[in-house]
Amino acid sequence: MRAVNSALMQTYNNIEIIVVDNQSNDFTFDIVCNAAKLDGRIKCYQNNKNVGALNNFKIAIQHSTGDYVVLLGSDDWLEPD
Repeated sequence: MRAVNSALMQTYNNIEIIVVDNQSNDFTFDIVCNAAKLDGRIKCYQNNKNVGALNNFKIAIQHSTGDYVVLLGSDDWLEPD
């Protein structure tokens, strides 16, 4: 959740946060979907099967509606500004 929280804490608020769970074996999808209920900027999706990191990023980009994209792995985070 550190990556998602760092995106939520951006000083620029006109963002969408797209999380595509790649069939993780923990509670990632549930955690993100619960966060999405509290903050409409978060959108959660889950693949039917593990498609690998590169294809998972491609799927996330397909879900995006913005002009710019920043790709974050689960172990990445952003500075607030």
